[in-house]
Amino acid sequence: MAASSSNIPQDPVKDPNNHTFQQHTSKTSSSFYSSNDSRKEKPIQGVMQNYYEQKIFSSSREDTMRLSFVGTTIHLVVNLLIPLSRILEITMGIRFALVIASVFSVVGLTSASFCTEIWQLYLAIGLCLGASNSILNSVSQRLIPQWFEKKRGIASAIAFSGSVITGLVSPFIMTSINLSLGIVWTYRILAVLFIGVNVVIIVIIRENTIPSGEISLRDNIKTAINTSVLRDINFFIWVSSCIPQTLIQIIPFIFVPVYATYIGLSPIQGTTAVAVISGVNLVGRIFAGFMADKIGTMNTYIIYNTLSGSAAVFIWTFAYNYKTLLVFCVVYGFFGSVYFTLLGPTVARIVGLEKLPSGNIFIFLFTAPVAFGPSIASAVEVKSVLQPFLTYKLFLGIPLFISVIPILILKLRMTGTLLFAKI
Repeated sequence: MAASSSNIPQDPVKDPNNHTFQQHTSKTSSSFYSSNDSRKEKPIQGVMQNYYEQKIFSSSREDTMRLSFVGTTIHLVVNLLIPLSRILEITMGIRFALVIASVFSVVGLTSASFCTEIWQLYLAIGLCLGASNSILNSVSQRLIPQWFEKKRGIASAIAFSGSVITGLVSPFIMTSINLSLGIVWTYRILAVLFIGVNVVIIVIIRENTIPSGEISLRDNIKTAINTSVLRDINFFIWVSSCIPQTLIQIIPFIFVPVYATYIGLSPIQGTTAVAVISGVNLVGRIFAGFMADKIGTMNTYIIYNTLSGSAAVFIWTFAYNYKTLLVFCVVYGFFGSVYFTLLGPTVARIVGLEKLPSGNIFIFLFTAPVAFGPSIASAVEVKSVLQPFLTYKLFLGIPLFISVIPILILKLRMTGTLLFAKI
């Protein structure tokens, strides 16, 4: 049996073989590629949805709503399959689990190239890529906190910057391929590229584990899915903040390219807008990691969520030309990058490193229903008599403001103050 199925990850503080920050480069790199693969679909969804609306189906509000459900399906499957993904890691080992994830990715993208109906995309993209991402998320969310103690924030930020690199480059590549070869070959080329990325992940990734004797498979699974976190009030307060943050995660990536077309911009300009969000995300995530190490992850969440919500409500609402839209993309791209970046370190801070996998599992389960966020926003938009796309703008900003309230409550409970305590 693989190492991961017979050993329990230990806190680096208690690990006599714990190494320095510089010695963990390969571990950060493996999670970099893993996170790259697990969140690559956000910019892809926006570019593909815009292409489907303009070239294959229609740009009606009804088709926009139906197409947005593809992204909803991905995130719903990701969240619901997290417990099974964790059990797969335990029983088969991380590398075998990543092989399964790679197969799902390739099958999903290849199948999508043959789809001619929207419902077929639900199966090819939503189900297959969702299953792949569930495994990748399960691995990447818990790997970095195992290896780092003092620099956990910046290490997590570097690891989760992988998706930013993909998001920066892939929209331009995909738009060019769509225009020259068509969407069929776009999916097939992406499948080949993802095979290469996943091979790198499988080769270099490994856990920080300490041999601790034989542990039965049943006990290992019970340890990985520890229900004691459900008795932690602080954990549930954090979950109540995760729900609105998860609700809006893919809104800008799906609807900014469509909105760009609506205000008269070209497909390349819409693609550039998404790429700007992803590119600035890289800087924002790294800076969030530095801030988290200096002032704490929760304080960083408070600052980032407040400013990204402000960007949605006060900048995107009035973005009726290319320059203003890019201003929104820059501001939101920088400050809208914190949720997944610091999720692992924050959960570890609340429930402890030993219960981190369990905490992540239950967070994904509790936030699964909010994967319908884009579809809910689209359904409201269909019935709305307000200005087109105003629903999406408010739907992006208001939940971010709401998410700050539970974090403030949690900070008060854990530190006794709302002022300058590091947490």
